[in-house]
Amino acid sequence: MNTNRRHFQQSGNSRKTKLLPAISIAWVTIAIFSMLMTSWSFASEVAPQQQAVIFLKEQISALSEELLSDFPQDSGLALTAARFHQSCNSPYKMMEVLEQGLRYDPKNGEFSKMMGETAFKNGEYEKAIIYWKKFLQLSPKNWDIHNDIAGALIFSGKYKEAIETLEERSKTFAKPVRSYWLIGQAYMQLEKHEKAKEYLEKGIKIKPGHPKGHYLLAKTYIRLKEQEKARHHMEIHRRRKDKVAKLRHQWVKTRNNDISQKSTEGEIKRLCNVLSRLCIRGTKLYRSSKNDGESRKLTEKVETIFQQTIAIHPNQSDIYYEFAFSYFTINHNMDKATELAKKAVELEESAQNYFLLGRIYYKNSDTKDALMAIGKAMNLESKNLNYKQKYDEIKKAVK
Repeated sequence: MNTNRRHFQQSGNSRKTKLLPAISIAWVTIAIFSMLMTSWSFASEVAPQQQAVIFLKEQISALSEELLSDFPQDSGLALTAARFHQSCNSPYKMMEVLEQGLRYDPKNGEFSKMMGETAFKNGEYEKAIIYWKKFLQLSPKNWDIHNDIAGALIFSGKYKEAIETLEERSKTFAKPVRSYWLIGQAYMQLEKHEKAKEYLEKGIKIKPGHPKGHYLLAKTYIRLKEQEKARHHMEIHRRRKDKVAKLRHQWVKTRNNDISQKSTEGEIKRLCNVLSRLCIRGTKLYRSSKNDGESRKLTEKVETIFQQTIAIHPNQSDIYYEFAFSYFTINHNMDKATELAKKAVELEESAQNYFLLGRIYYKNSDTKDALMAIGKAMNLESKNLNYKQKYDEIKKAVK
């Protein structure tokens, strides 16, 4: 009996040993299949517009890095790349690009200005002040930067310095209203309520619709124990706040889906514009350095990015417009530029699209179609002087 029991136990253990790998393989297979299904499901749920945005961001990031590596001294490329990273909410990457630009072009105030704005948004107020002061050395007449510096000083708790920065200068500013609000807030923090009232009253007279103006005045009058005036301004503030909240709720309720779609389309438009500008600037730099091989590679790369974007999201005219504009500007493949511009018009009969098509026709020596297309642009935007000027120029050349 004992022998048989041992035999059965061994036999059972053997079967278990054989079954374990099979069970493990089955579970791994199920897990992989589940992951693939989840991944496929996620991809299928992402709208084509969002896929296009993700794709463009990845490609533009890589392309801008490549161009800056080849032309680190070019301020135009650096600013384009920095604004791209800013719009993608990548402050550290943006600062990296700006710092490089500042090293090569220390007299370009735009770098310091943007670095100050980024530092301020990140809560680095001391850094923001340093960068803005550098900018002021290059552009001393830019009065609004004094307001920015004062705002950073207030956030840093340096209220007296904020007042000293603005109090005298604000008398010479063309639009001093922002300065008045800042000086008023600084005096509030110092508990000098009569002075705070003086500047806040000045601000409210110029801009009675300021979102926080009446609230700040109400608080100041409470400190001054002028209850009637405090109630008056607080009531105005509450009425405005309720009205704005009601309008915002109604707007979001009725247009939420439409706004979301338009926002994504706007982002695609902006990204395609960045791609086009990188192509144009990069081509110019490669050609001026007599590097035609790299110029061709860049053109091919940008063509591929635009074509793949169209494959993902084929029904937005801005993509075709920017693709055509890049060809037109670098004077490359004008037949393809015509085809793309026509497609842009087909998708959206805007003045901008017709005007580009007309300019391409004219470059291709097709004056008849050029005048027709630019004429349509003029009909859509009759006050645009550029359209009329180009139309008259072509008309004169025909005669």
